[in-house]
Amino acid sequence: MRTVPSNEGCFHLNLGMDSLVEAWAWHRPEEELVDRSASPWDSAPRRPSQADKRKAVQREVLRAEIEASPAGRPSKEKIRALAQRLLDVAA
Repeated sequence: MRTVPSNEGCFHLNLGMDSLVEAWAWHRPEEELVDRSASPWDSAPRRPSQADKRKAVQREVLRAEIEASPAGRPSKEKIRALAQRLLDVAA
């Protein structure tokens, strides 16, 4: 960021988002938070990192968006709306 007030704002926004992720993951089991299937060599037992928790939130939000997709034969508008929601989640 270019100015001190914008740096302070970003700092507080990031601190708040980290706190929300920690609160979301507080009572969840470690198995639900950690997905190390992409790196099988990483089998050391350790507590979930902030990145693991953040990815778990992303997986849950994406799963909820896909499950909320319309049933039956979708129209072009519904497909576009779902694609836009998924892109918003990914961004």
